[in-house]
Amino acid sequence: MKKALLLTALIMTIVAAMVSGTLAVYSQDLTPYDTNVVAKEFILLSEGTQGFDADVLIAPTETVTLVFTVQNFDGAVRTEVPIDVEIEVAFAAASGKSVIEPLTATLTGGSASAAISGSLTDGVGTFTITDALSDTADETLTFEIEIEWPDTADDIDFAGHDFATNVQVSVSGTQQI
Repeated sequence: MKKALLLTALIMTIVAAMVSGTLAVYSQDLTPYDTNVVAKEFILLSEGTQGFDADVLIAPTETVTLVFTVQNFDGAVRTEVPIDVEIEVAFAAASGKSVIEPLTATLTGGSASAAISGSLTDGVGTFTITDALSDTADETLTFEIEIEWPDTADDIDFAGHDFATNVQVSVSGTQQI
């Protein structure tokens, strides 16, 4: 009886060691972008987060478009696991400024299965995009943020050096299990 119990414990220990090594989570720390460039490229080869922020320079009746891509490859190197992608696009007042309240924004792009939610209220808000990248083919997901300042009667109240809106984009990748 003791021999069977000891043998069962030994087998369970071996199986647990094998499974824990197989289910290990791959991770990589990515340095976020911090610049005012309009187009960005995010390459997710493993779990991690990248991002950028930009102060929007816009005038009444103008539209500004920010484009960025997310991909699962870099040259000949491709991710070895499928990746769930979550993108957060946050609109807030730029440092030391007041927000431009009349701004509106739309987000488009990604794969056919991309889910986009969120909105702006008085120029402030957050959008969330969820999508996925496979491990079987090189994929590039392209997203577009269109920021518009529609013509309103109180445009003069938000013009000048005291007003600026900051757009912060954060892209996170998590391996699918």
